[in-house]
Amino acid sequence: MARFFKFLVELSRSRVTRAAGAYVVTVLLLSRIISDFFPAFGLPVSVLRLLGILAILGLPLVLLVAWRYDVTPEGVVSKRQKGVDATVEREMSPAEITEWLKSRHNSLGAGQLVATWTDGDDVVQRKEFFKPFFIGRDHACEIELADGRVSRAHAALWAEGGQWHVRDLGSSNGTWIDGEQIKMSVLPERCKLRAHADGPTVELMVAAPQATVVAFPDSSMTRI
Repeated sequence: MARFFKFLVELSRSRVTRAAGAYVVTVLLLSRIISDFFPAFGLPVSVLRLLGILAILGLPLVLLVAWRYDVTPEGVVSKRQKGVDATVEREMSPAEITEWLKSRHNSLGAGQLVATWTDGDDVVQRKEFFKPFFIGRDHACEIELADGRVSRAHAALWAEGGQWHVRDLGSSNGTWIDGEQIKMSVLPERCKLRAHADGPTVELMVAAPQATVVAFPDSSMTRI
């Protein structure tokens, strides 16, 4: 039952249910129009039945296309190609995503990330991050946004190559940085992250990196 529910949620996130609904409504409208005009052209009822059968057979094709492709300003794009990194897929479990973040995170030279947001009780929260973290509606997320427009695990943030990065986790309403929707992006020194174009805001600031302690093989500590 849990797998079936997860499958339904995934269909909704992939816009499959929306595409199916639009297809059904379009077919019903066309069938009504065609049935009204068929007698005027003297066409047999069998032609209308054939069109109905073709419409039913076309539904699985529409669902497959909606599952595998997205319509973007650049055209029709494969969802596997649209992501910046194929190692993070929507079907990955939270544990797998966490392991992926740990494998990439390196705070050396990136400094700390300071986040400010308003929680569900309208209390302003402020927190400093050195480790990778999640933003979402789930209680397990380090930044919890109690808003229906926010996905349970909406976005992930981590440091790599001396910079902080943000990655949308296949959220329903997208992740926006300073008004621009992103899939994965390097964070500027100061920015506003939104979960949904008009959703709740998290203000982010990258603090200047402090002196970093590095452990060498002989276990001595050197400050750089």
